[in-house]
Amino acid sequence: MKSSWLASLILSSLLLSACAGATQSAIQTGAAQTLDAELAAAQAEAALQTAEAENAALQATNDALSTANALAEVQPTQTQAPVFTVTAQASPTRTLPPATLGPTHEPGISARFEAKKTCNGIPYAIVQVRNLGSETYQSAIVKLSDSNGDEIRRSDGNNEFLPNSTCPGNEQPTLGPGQERYVSVSLQGVGSGDTVGIRVTVCTEKGYGGNCWSSTTAFVN
Repeated sequence: MKSSWLASLILSSLLLSACAGATQSAIQTGAAQTLDAELAAAQAEAALQTAEAENAALQATNDALSTANALAEVQPTQTQAPVFTVTAQASPTRTLPPATLGPTHEPGISARFEAKKTCNGIPYAIVQVRNLGSETYQSAIVKLSDSNGDEIRRSDGNNEFLPNSTCPGNEQPTLGPGQERYVSVSLQGVGSGDTVGIRVTVCTEKGYGGNCWSSTTAFVN
């Protein structure tokens, strides 16, 4: 009798242990299921937020494209400016008056020994003078110098111009532009064989005045 009670007690303990184990396992399984459900819900929430953010970004991009297209439609189309063709008309033909030629050379003269002449027993040196410029000369003076450059003799400052290489006489009052005339100076006192320098100066006014120009030449007496 006592053995039967003990056996029953042991059996009851075993049954209680088995029930307790089953209960603990059920509790653990329920907690795990609850945790899995909460994790799945959190993942679903995160996925939903990500999808909403992507949709918002896509909508913003679409709005920007729509705005750009609307602005492009509003902008006026550039039109190329019209090209005008100008036809040149022939200008009337005019006859211009003939040009007045100016001087082709600077004022000046050139002097060249021409010959020796004896006129009324007096020896003379005849010198050709050429007007190289545009001025008109009305007087001339001729100076003789020896080989050292010292002056020997000079003519009158109112010398007029000879028309050719002859003795003095029949002088002409002016030497015009481009003309050739002659002047003379006495050789009295000049030794035979001496080298003589001649300097001719012409002036635009009488009495060796106004604008004056000079030229030199030489010869052996």
